[in-house]
Amino acid sequence: MSKSTKFSPVVTQKACGIIYDQIRSMIVAGDLSPGDKLPSERALMSMMQRSRPTIREALRMLENAGLIQIIPGGGAVVREPSLVSIQQPLESIMALQSISCEELFEYRFYIEEMTAAWAAQRRTEEDLSALRECIQASKKLVDDFDVFLKMDIQFRTLIARASHNRVATVMEGVIYNIVVNSIAAAFAPESWERRHEINVNVIEDNQRIYDAIEKQDSELAREEIRRQAQFFLRETKWPAFNP
Repeated sequence: MSKSTKFSPVVTQKACGIIYDQIRSMIVAGDLSPGDKLPSERALMSMMQRSRPTIREALRMLENAGLIQIIPGGGAVVREPSLVSIQQPLESIMALQSISCEELFEYRFYIEEMTAAWAAQRRTEEDLSALRECIQASKKLVDDFDVFLKMDIQFRTLIARASHNRVATVMEGVIYNIVVNSIAAAFAPESWERRHEINVNVIEDNQRIYDAIEKQDSELAREEIRRQAQFFLRETKWPAFNP
């Protein structure tokens, strides 16, 4: 064993953390379902043999994690699954610059290629209708960069849904706000005329992506996503990662 090897003291987990883990495990396992009401604080105190402050701290931790909702006078209720519990930590990491925009978009573009290919293979008429409507709505917003941007990211979300891969759909939702904010910051210095031109190009790209998905041409769908990624990199002047 190296002399430089160091061991850390063993720290006993706080009771509120143990209670948090126990209730969280029950929610994850499905023993507690969305809408289920947790026992009252007094009942939890009795069952877990802990003080009211400890129980309240555990419930606060569960609420901050997006697992329960504490209703004044109504107790604690298990919440529907939410992306907030994943989005917020990721946004904090981005804000602290532990993850760069370049890394985020490198991941996103590669995943989007595969997602578009799946969408081409699995899309339904309902999926195609939603994608068409999104493109038409975008055309009406071409002069409003901020709203147009959100509509464009919605187009990506619809592609993820058309892939019928639930992980892809969830992850697109998780990074939605981060992507919107990152793109908005990247293009903020551009003139109104240039933003307008960029939006027109995006609509044309999205139409080609749609056409590939409609034709169920997976390779073409991937190629169109790759082409759009290359345009984005040129405009942002971020280091190329060979999308």
